[in-house]
Amino acid sequence: MQTIEKIKQCIDNAKNICIISHDGPDADALGSSLALKEALLQYNKNVTHVIQTTLNDSFKKIVKDSCTKRLPKKNETFDLVFVLDCSYFDRIKYINCNELGEKIIVIDHHISDSKEGDIIWRENVQATGVLIYQLLKELNFEITSYIATCLLLSIRGDTNNFRIYNDSFDIHQMASELMHYKADITLINDIEKYNVSVLKLIGKVFNKLVYNPKTRIAYLIITKEEICDSDSTFNDASHIIDILKNVREIDVMYLIIQNKKRISIKARSEKINVGKIMEEFGGGGHGFAAGVSNFYCKDIYEFMENLIMKTEKQL
Repeated sequence: MQTIEKIKQCIDNAKNICIISHDGPDADALGSSLALKEALLQYNKNVTHVIQTTLNDSFKKIVKDSCTKRLPKKNETFDLVFVLDCSYFDRIKYINCNELGEKIIVIDHHISDSKEGDIIWRENVQATGVLIYQLLKELNFEITSYIATCLLLSIRGDTNNFRIYNDSFDIHQMASELMHYKADITLINDIEKYNVSVLKLIGKVFNKLVYNPKTRIAYLIITKEEICDSDSTFNDASHIIDILKNVREIDVMYLIIQNKKRISIKARSEKINVGKIMEEFGGGGHGFAAGVSNFYCKDIYEFMENLIMKTEKQL
């Protein structure tokens, strides 16, 4: 039986369904989850969208019920659980997915060797939203304006507004079709705007940027204190990599957010597979964009030396 047919059978047999993605959902994780939830409601399913951490303000504009954080109730279980944009369940930090439901379906565009989940659908496409779009079309769900908006947010987010190239799927054709379904491009443009607090933080930390013109590797370390001093947030800090990754002279960009001896890393490159590098530190992602969260780091300078050495070996 084909994967989509198996997924349809699971949906048909389920009444209470849960959708969850990785901790700190990005545009792809959130957009694909919201689109799937809206579609499943057409089948009169009871759908719970689990959001582990409070969403940033910009994402709140697309969440219909204004529920920006939702954890399962104690001992709450579901007939079916969808895990989206996340092949390794350890990226879902506060919930044991295996205790959530009888059947788990993993849909992800990150290629991995993880065997977690009962039904696994992974393809090397630009975003998980691509797979959700294919699923909804194959199963004849109605693509509403809201679903189209969520899916367009998904693919724009994970392709850096179509800058990241992957010829496995015609992403521009999909975007055209979503516009035919009246995706709200104005809302997405508004979501992708930065707050003034991002500019304040940039002014405070940009002189710390480390760049090697020979290897074209750059990194920037931002501390929790610098974020607080500029009235910014960790989400504001993470946006800085979206600016730096578009600098022509930079081939590999790392953003490190430091909180005492714990760090989070965001990695971007169109030259090497940063996903493989991040896996060595317990993180993951895909080739062009990846990261690590809450990594214990005793000495940040020793860590950076090791990270740069691993990066140079790939160049």
